[in-house]
Amino acid sequence: MTIGLATNMAAEWQYECLPMSFNSNVETTFDGNAAVAGKGYVIEKYQEIDWQSCYVFVQTVEGTGAKTINIGILSSEYATYGPYCFVYGASIATAGWVRPAFTVSQGTNAAYLSANTLGYAFKKGQDGANTAEHNAIPVFQNFIGDGTYKTMTYTCATTSASFVGFFWFRTRRLPDLTTFLK
Repeated sequence: MTIGLATNMAAEWQYECLPMSFNSNVETTFDGNAAVAGKGYVIEKYQEIDWQSCYVFVQTVEGTGAKTINIGILSSEYATYGPYCFVYGASIATAGWVRPAFTVSQGTNAAYLSANTLGYAFKKGQDGANTAEHNAIPVFQNFIGDGTYKTMTYTCATTSASFVGFFWFRTRRLPDLTTFLK
């Protein structure tokens, strides 16, 4: 096997802003993107999503129910953590920007993550526990699409009736370098 000629590529970051509205605990796909018309927003193979750039913008606050939102991947594509891949339980009770985050708390026995609204697709460390020698190790990394887990969805908490907002994130397309193998 040989490797082809060097390539000069620019993988520029671009921002996506996807609209959302109340859906009363119904997994809802985002509006389609140009790449896959009619199938919702689809994460392409080797498309990278930057974990530090994910935000929810709450235009109209949720007035009923638990007032939280999950953003992730269609559960039929990724049953275990799909609907919680990018945002997990972020508040939609206050207008404005919401940045998913994590909180490290110092317990009597160890440091642990006491709150985490960053999704499972970004989390590579461990939550820890308030027991001896079970410290939190908060490590996060970007998500890279694999071509299987791809259809983005959002789900408002039960009985949502008024929420309107947006999911804002930064993404870029990494090259498929298998085309350079000969």
